[in-house]
Amino acid sequence: SGGLLPLSPEIIQQLEEKHPKASSAFDEALLQGPLEPAECYTYDGIDEMCIKRAALKTKGSAGPSGMHAALFRSILCSNKHAKESKDLREQIALLTRQLSINAYHPSLLEPLVACRLIPLAKNLALDHWSRGNITAYNGKSCIVGAEGRHQAGSRTTANMRQPWSRGRSCHTRHEGNIRQRGHRAVLLIDAKNAFNCLNRKAALHNLRFLCPPLANYIINTYREPSRLFVTGCKGERLEIRSEEGTTQGDPLAMGWYAVSTRLLIDNARTDGVSQVWLADDAAGAGKLQNLLQWYE
Repeated sequence: SGGLLPLSPEIIQQLEEKHPKASSAFDEALLQGPLEPAECYTYDGIDEMCIKRAALKTKGSAGPSGMHAALFRSILCSNKHAKESKDLREQIALLTRQLSINAYHPSLLEPLVACRLIPLAKNLALDHWSRGNITAYNGKSCIVGAEGRHQAGSRTTANMRQPWSRGRSCHTRHEGNIRQRGHRAVLLIDAKNAFNCLNRKAALHNLRFLCPPLANYIINTYREPSRLFVTGCKGERLEIRSEEGTTQGDPLAMGWYAVSTRLLIDNARTDGVSQVWLADDAAGAGKLQNLLQWYE
């Protein structure tokens, strides 16, 4: 990163473009049928020790609260205040379990889902990162572990387990496929601003069918736009709203995005084309005519 950027009119415009307004969902993109909600015992493993393990791995700058991850980690894991730290971890675990099981009005969760949006200079272009409430961050990290006991399909769960930094492996894996299967060409696709452009309305609806253990928590925290607070390098302040897609930096973002792309992956199956997907990267290998059909 080249450091924090000033909030010039150009930067503000780019940030707003990266966080588009909510769009409606097409009926054909919405799954229908009976629902099978996750059992309550799915989340029994989310206890104070789970929160502690997540807190010990938490790093990074402060969210809207101004509390750096190191300070929060000290509060949750310090031996100096063993009882108080444990009590706090138990309350965070209880909050996480309740959000995974019950429905709450969005107004009650507004402080929990608010984020600090950081505009960064990267390769002469704008990059951005969201830093949310660390309490929610630790709880979401535990939900990802709880979801592992519920298989939502081998292609999806494999995608959910991959860190964002491994996106290039999607293209690397196809080198072996080309040699083994004698494909004539490979088409590499990298979606633009994919995580922020995911149709949130359709994704929330379909999540109840595709991955019930994640559904209730994500619906609770995403059904209303979240507030993103931006501070430039000169102290300028701005607030924008996250209305579409996932929040960058959210531990559940990869899982939710991966589950949501499963319909696209299934519909993109084309005879004579081998496809590999990882996050917002896709690769297809085959003959040129088949690849054109796959791309279209």
